[in-house]
Amino acid sequence: MSQSAGEDVFETVQETLTAPEWKQYEQQIAKLQAQASPDAKVEHNVKIDGVLSKTKRQIDTLVSRETSIFDGSTIAQLIVVECKKVGKTIGISYVDEFVGKLLDVGVPHGVLCSPSCFSAPAHSRAEGAHLPKVKLVTLDADDPSEVDYEDFLRPDCPSIGCEYGQISWREASAATGETIQAGTCYLCSTFAVGCPQCGEIVEADGNEQCGCEATYSAELSYESKGTEYESVWRLLGDEELEFNL
Repeated sequence: MSQSAGEDVFETVQETLTAPEWKQYEQQIAKLQAQASPDAKVEHNVKIDGVLSKTKRQIDTLVSRETSIFDGSTIAQLIVVECKKVGKTIGISYVDEFVGKLLDVGVPHGVLCSPSCFSAPAHSRAEGAHLPKVKLVTLDADDPSEVDYEDFLRPDCPSIGCEYGQISWREASAATGETIQAGTCYLCSTFAVGCPQCGEIVEADGNEQCGCEATYSAELSYESKGTEYESVWRLLGDEELEFNL
């Protein structure tokens, strides 16, 4: 990913009374992010090449943190932080626009900040975005309490050898009304299930048991666009239950 150098958050971001309020908000959020993430590189006003658009895309704040993986090497975890101070409720169109930018620059995590609240459709759109993953934060520039994305970045792929992968979760429901979370790792393509009883995440390969001693398996179909998962089967003792995705 090609990018131009951004502004150092502490050295070159100059807040002035003459700057527009939305610009001051961007600068303040960048500083809060730098203070909350001392182990990360935080840059304000970065330009990144768009893979799809073939043009430079402006990024309000780019957070880059080195993370060790299973083979001893490191990878850079990237988060794009976008700020919206528009004086009104943030609607779904802003989330759509943000998801499009993340797809264009190839960054899998994005945080959309605003001092205003987000509409219900905006929240639903963000919750349904799996790759890239999107977090909405209503954040006052004077309150750094919400500038913490550890849970947002935490790997949850159960596959051995994929210790930094994340599952793109979807809800699956059974005829009984019971629901579970299931999905695919965006790095290694492992299909996993989160057991609603014990909370353990296991591969849906029909072999691995969760803490409840249940096993999960996935039913596949093969479409023109590739492998699709249609349902998940849970075997607990002699009882088998199907969950449809």
